Amino acid sequence: MIYSMFFLFGMKNVNYLKIKFINMISFHKIVLIFTAFFLTIGMNAQIKNQKVEKVKIYGNCEMCKQTIEKAGSVENVSQVVWDMNTKMAVITYDEKATSLDSILKKIAKSGYSSDKYKAKDEDYNKLPPCCQYDRNPSCCRNKE
Repeated sequence: MIYSMFFLFGMKNVNYLKIKFINMISFHKIVLIFTAFFLTIGMNAQIKNQKVEKVKIYGNCEMCKQTIEKAGSVENVSQVVWDMNTKMAVITYDEKATSLDSILKKIAKSGYSSDKYKAKDEDYNKLPPCCQYDRNPSCCRNKE
């Protein structure tokens, strides 16, 4: 393949294209090495005193997923993984540093109701139209 490129561009550019091709391969190897390095570091940063709970959080789309997970996740303290199809969130948190209620309140403040906390109308109304889920009044116990 590379020699067909050389033929198209003429023999004057052969060395230039070889060097460019080699540099491109080297760049990709460096990117892979850095990615592996940072993934390894990320796996070592774990939440201490872990408690894992599943909670239903209402939302619709990929943008909802990003907002819900960002609102409830704090590095080394809590992590939220929300499934768009089931509307279930797996919340992993350090029970000595935070509580499930605190995490759910932060998520409600971002506009998303859970079975325990209903998002305030002003927070819900700030959501983009694609993220405005069906607000069934019986979904939530508390209005916070």
